[in-house]
Amino acid sequence: MNSVNFNHTRPSSQIGSLKRTLIFPHASFNYCRNLWSDKRDIQICFAGLVTEKRKNTLEKWFKNNFSNSRFQLPTQQRFVIRLVNKSFRRLNLPVLPSTYKTELNGVVFWSSNRGRLFPVKAWDEEYFRLLANSQFVLCPSGDYIWTYRFFESIMCGAVPIIEKYCPAYEGFRYFTMNDSIESLKWSEEDVNYNFKLCFERLTVSLEELNQEIYKIQQFAVK
Repeated sequence: MNSVNFNHTRPSSQIGSLKRTLIFPHASFNYCRNLWSDKRDIQICFAGLVTEKRKNTLEKWFKNNFSNSRFQLPTQQRFVIRLVNKSFRRLNLPVLPSTYKTELNGVVFWSSNRGRLFPVKAWDEEYFRLLANSQFVLCPSGDYIWTYRFFESIMCGAVPIIEKYCPAYEGFRYFTMNDSIESLKWSEEDVNYNFKLCFERLTVSLEELNQEIYKIQQFAVK
């Protein structure tokens, strides 16, 4: 019996017989829901690690929507930062955070590696507040075709704009990076629908969890 199994490629999370796309604490949903802003000052944002692939994707999206504007986003792959952080790791020292924030044509881009560094990795308050103050969040693919940002955006009441479809997104309401900015529409009905569906798919009740833990313990004793 596989008591706990996580498949990051799909994604899929399993505890005993309980299966979810991912598993988030109820407290995360409750906290993010309380962050929702009545007046979202930012129409579109991106926040997170900017790899070379994501950089190209974001710059292409920006050029397609703002053909008269020049835009270039730095990445976290710069040689000096990588070299310094490599040395710091060898000395068991904390690696350097790298952040860069800019706004152009009403779109906020926050290039940051803080989500990969502890203790911020556990919870990045600034990141979630930015999402909760945005109507839409650009969600280019991560290490795999899906990204945590999709679900975190929904938790914060923003509508995701995805790069590519994957089965984990089935049933949610979102836009794609091929949609024009003029076609984007934020609605309270959509974000409440997404939030409810996300809560159902990404959480486990305490009763269900305790039942599975009991089954696993009984199986281990045999």
